[in-house]
Amino acid sequence: MIARIVPLLLLALGFAVVSGGCTLFAAFAADPPCDENGDCEGGRVCVDKFCVERSFGEGEGEGEGEGEGEGEGEGEGEGEGEGEGEGEGEGEGEGEGEGEGEGEGEGEGEGEGEGEPPPTVRVCTGGPLVNVPQWHDTAYNRRLSIGLCDGAAPDTSVANLPVTVVLRAANFDFANADGNGLDVIFVDHRGAPAGTVLSFDRSEFRDGYGLFYVRIGSFNPHDLGDAVWLYFDRASPSDRKDVNATWTDFNGVWHFDEDGCPGDCAYEARGGALTDVGGSTYWDATAPLHGAIEFVGNGDSFVAGPPGGARIDAGSVSFMVGPTSGGAFTAGHAIVIDRWEGSGGFDNYTLHVSLFGTNQVGISRPNSSGSYLLQSPTNAFSGTGFSVITATWSTTQLQLFVNGTSVGSVSHTAQPFQSSGGYVASQVLMGLASNASFNIAARLDEVRVSNAARSAAFVRAEARSHLEQLLQFGAVEQR
Repeated sequence: MIARIVPLLLLALGFAVVSGGCTLFAAFAADPPCDENGDCEGGRVCVDKFCVERSFGEGEGEGEGEGEGEGEGEGEGEGEGEGEGEGEGEGEGEGEGEGEGEGEGEGEGEGEGEGEPPPTVRVCTGGPLVNVPQWHDTAYNRRLSIGLCDGAAPDTSVANLPVTVVLRAANFDFANADGNGLDVIFVDHRGAPAGTVLSFDRSEFRDGYGLFYVRIGSFNPHDLGDAVWLYFDRASPSDRKDVNATWTDFNGVWHFDEDGCPGDCAYEARGGALTDVGGSTYWDATAPLHGAIEFVGNGDSFVAGPPGGARIDAGSVSFMVGPTSGGAFTAGHAIVIDRWEGSGGFDNYTLHVSLFGTNQVGISRPNSSGSYLLQSPTNAFSGTGFSVITATWSTTQLQLFVNGTSVGSVSHTAQPFQSSGGYVASQVLMGLASNASFNIAARLDEVRVSNAARSAAFVRAEARSHLEQLLQFGAVEQR
């Protein structure tokens, strides 16, 4: 009898014993009563009318029990019972547990995330990849990038330079452009996604050749990452060139790109019409920019005046120079900025940039000695090809450059013109002085005069753009 009572007492206390002596379920007074699994919370199950934690172990157990009717329970062992009813130990039943349902989890949804990166392009060899900008205007069907590339340049920005852009069959699609180049514009995308149209001067567009001057507000060619974009191929284009805005801070600019001087030889230039004193100009495919003014050394010159208030206390002059069409070169005055001093005071009271037979360049301005204040070393420029000569002056210094590289500087305090006591010139002469001395035999092109003492970075970029050494043209992209 006792043997039958003990199991009943254990069952009443909520213990189930499996073989080996391991406890399968445990219920205590604190465990809530239940009739089915749905009455239990926290993942518990209903066993023997109490909510208990799930089983700790697996195994088969034997037990004896008496009872009538059917009892449901969950367990991981099989139980046998004696009595008048059937008892189930381990069996299948319904209960609460983990399964599929609604809740939070990972999946697809809306939100911020990573998408496809924008397309990129390398505008300069060896430079960084830059984003390809959105299309400026869908009326233009084609475009290409123009990289401003000079890794050997000073690591500093160049400001407000009208960059010389030469288009040839090797870098431009003339077949899909307007015959007069009216559809060509230049856009800077660096400040705004849609870009800003830049001011430019179109000097030539014919016979598979185009010559533009594009004013760029700021760029650093040393970085190899700055570029502008040329757009073209537009139906019924209007002429968008803006000569005044392109050359706004220059006193005189002469391109010499048209036949028939003196009438229109200074095509689209600033600084006044030229007076012909025997020189000639012509469209010359052998010159770097397809045009030049030629002096043959017998008193030929051009005179421009007044040159928009050019000054001798602060300013710059730059020009291209090469031998005559016959290959001759004779030393002489290239550019003279004066006030009609004549023979009485030329050397002492005129700013002039001269070339010498030993391929030297020299500069002087009003001084008491009457001598050149600065001369470059010999063979500073080529006597057979074209070179870019630049002279800059401030109130305290003079400096000379050849092809963008300094060839000398000297300290000098500016002095006024003899006749006026001021610093403002009345004329610019090319090819000789006002006293008709030291006449040069050479070709000059792209003469620029300004009242700014240009920086070394500006001078280098200007010279290299003239010589087609600054720009890299990308492939034509079609919309």
